[in-house]
Amino acid sequence: MDDRYQNVDEVETLLSNIARANPSTCELITLGNLTHDGRTCHAIRLSSAAAGNRPIILLTGGVHAREWGSCEILINFISDFLRAWSSGTGLRYGNMAFSAEDLQIILNRIDILVFPLVNPDGRHWSMIHQYDREAGKWRKNRRPPPDPDRNPPPDPKCWGVDINRNFDFLFDFERAFSPAAVAAGNVSVSKNPCHFELYQGPEAFSEPETRNVRSLLDSHPPIQWLVDLHSFSEDVLFPWGDDNTQSTDPTMNFRNAAFDGKRGIDTDLEYAEFCDPADLDSAKTLAQSFSGSASRVRGTLYGPFPSYDLYPTCGVIDDYAYSRHLVDPNLGKVIGATVEWGREFQPPWEEMKLIIADVTAGLLGVCLHVANETTPPSPGIAHGIPAMIQSVYFTKDIEFVTPLAEGGIDHWRKHYDQPGESTFWNFGTRFAKTEAVAALSMIQSSFGPGNLELVARIGFRIAHFWCDPAISLTWHGPIFLPQLGEGGTKARGNPALIQSSFGPDNLEVVTPMAGGGLAHFWRGDPNSPWHGPNLFGGDELVDAVSMTQSLWDVRPLVIVARINDRIVQYSRATTDSPWVGPTTIIDPDTAHNVNPVGNPVLIQRGFAPLGENNNERGQLELVTPMTDGTLAHFTQNSPLEPWSSNPSTFGHEQRPFDAVTAIERWTDLGMLDVIARTSSRFRRFIRDQSGWREDPQSSPAP
Repeated sequence: MDDRYQNVDEVETLLSNIARANPSTCELITLGNLTHDGRTCHAIRLSSAAAGNRPIILLTGGVHAREWGSCEILINFISDFLRAWSSGTGLRYGNMAFSAEDLQIILNRIDILVFPLVNPDGRHWSMIHQYDREAGKWRKNRRPPPDPDRNPPPDPKCWGVDINRNFDFLFDFERAFSPAAVAAGNVSVSKNPCHFELYQGPEAFSEPETRNVRSLLDSHPPIQWLVDLHSFSEDVLFPWGDDNTQSTDPTMNFRNAAFDGKRGIDTDLEYAEFCDPADLDSAKTLAQSFSGSASRVRGTLYGPFPSYDLYPTCGVIDDYAYSRHLVDPNLGKVIGATVEWGREFQPPWEEMKLIIADVTAGLLGVCLHVANETTPPSPGIAHGIPAMIQSVYFTKDIEFVTPLAEGGIDHWRKHYDQPGESTFWNFGTRFAKTEAVAALSMIQSSFGPGNLELVARIGFRIAHFWCDPAISLTWHGPIFLPQLGEGGTKARGNPALIQSSFGPDNLEVVTPMAGGGLAHFWRGDPNSPWHGPNLFGGDELVDAVSMTQSLWDVRPLVIVARINDRIVQYSRATTDSPWVGPTTIIDPDTAHNVNPVGNPVLIQRGFAPLGENNNERGQLELVTPMTDGTLAHFTQNSPLEPWSSNPSTFGHEQRPFDAVTAIERWTDLGMLDVIARTSSRFRRFIRDQSGWREDPQSSPAP
């Protein structure tokens, strides 16, 4: 591709040449509807296999004539991908890199269908009149008015239809939307054939360009995802566009005539478009995978949010693509998104090259994400000690990992955007499949844009894994921590991981030792090696540990550990001071023959619980399984006070819980969230102002 915007003929030549040069991975698809100016359009299918039933992602661009760069982005995407694929190398865009293995995962699991120039007539008109104030910013296609040859000639604005208002979704907008919204011009569509930008056309699919897109969807039923490129605003949008989105009342939907005349009012409560919660989660994740990858290139943030937040509209490609399966259950479900790149329609070419890198990386991130989604393995048999966090990066997702009895680790996530969360856990990935993993600990670090960091006990050794969830759930590792030696210096139980304020954002790991006591490892930035072990804690045999950095005083590291039937505590004030402990904090209840088992989990509350005493901010919270089949919740209000002697109990199993993990949900101002394993199943418990309660519908799937 020449170092400039390409004209229409050059685009078609590039597509033909790319397909001819890559016959084993490219199929040039001729679309059957000639444009009004008689042009033939083409798409390219990228695949490592013959056409079949593999899932497909459809990428479209050039819908709006003046948005020249969309076409260049998609041609660059095709060219870069094929060049790296054929050479067995990866791709890098600024600070964002994709390995050769990532590209293998993409093209060995999905096909990519690219339609880079949907509206060639409009692009041609805009380019040949680029210095004209109006014609150079032409948006529509070149559909002629009813009597184009009359004298005097019709207004030049009366040519063309907005392609992205011509799809069959709420096309009769005057019926579907609130009359007040329509009268105020708040709905971004028009029936006026001479509207310079938004004329929707005489009927849905009146235009050859929209029929070409529909034919791709019809002729390639494995299409499961769609990304449509536009400019400008640096956003990534997902359905719906006609009104706010909700997932509680399925009767509120675009097919229900009872809600006609109620759509498009931003502040009302009468209507919000229903979206299946699992589909909404998928759409958000797709948008976030684009945002995360694009932002890594040079820091440009593409904000993911529903299309309606931009303005109410109808007849757009992503809403139509998703709505198809609801209108006709025989049609496949397509999760769609719209990317609005850049800050102007036709940026100077030097800036456009930077945008091309951003968006190409974003699209590769989407492709890697959906490729990883296509072949989720059957649920594994959970065992060992799981781990859970709530993310603070872009989303507020709850991330959950568990070891598997057959080997490896499963990663699940739950989307959480506001109080009242989705009940769906989405399978993320399975990794370390050949490793016999016994126990996990996970955090989100300050490294990268918010990497997930995980340590695992594999046999007698501790291993470190990490991933950047903004890009994909591809975990890197294992990186084994320094050898612990022979005999009694092998790891046992579970490791605990935190990021402390000691040193340059140190990662701190503590693990019990097979010969008694504990081992402490630490590491600075991601380019630093792991140090340790520093052995401490005497020679008592420690069964399980949990660690935090306290908010109190000098912010000491605090460890709680189970030693046989009691819970003990260790602390360390500074990097130069020794570990102090063990000090027993919870004795067995000999009167009732009840004592701690399994692994304790320790957190420090960062918020006062909603509606509770503000003095509870900063208190330590400890949850542990007990021999009577309950989970016990202990607290310590300050370092000068003892731990509570009468814990609240919940859960109640016939046999003791095997393992537990817990977080404080920062989005709910102090709500505690606990997941406990009994045998190979999980139970989830929530503590809010009303006390502990079980949430049986929202436990992870393993």
